[in-house]
Amino acid sequence: MCRNQTDDTVTLMVEGQIDDRGVYSLLVERDHEDEICEMIPIKSTMDDCTEIPNEGHAKEYARITITNNNGIAGTTRHANPLFFWKKEASPECDEVFKELELLLEEINQS
Repeated sequence: MCRNQTDDTVTLMVEGQIDDRGVYSLLVERDHEDEICEMIPIKSTMDDCTEIPNEGHAKEYARITITNNNGIAGTTRHANPLFFWKKEASPECDEVFKELELLLEEINQS
């Protein structure tokens, strides 16, 4: 989705789906130099993994520059990874957090 920086009107809406590897790609035509463009997850393909993160460092969108007037060679742009949370954490998570020396409180405060 791209929107006008001044009045927030939507100027572009493109929908896509991930492939079997969890990768998505979208074709966006024309230059959107003066617009704010963001990739926003809408719906998960996994029934047990549908929560959209919006706390701490987890963002529910990835902002992306769609213009040729920014010094980036080529026409391909890469967005930050987007993901969904599982409704219930896997039992292995506690072990991984201990291994990484992370505590749940630290994650929630981020």
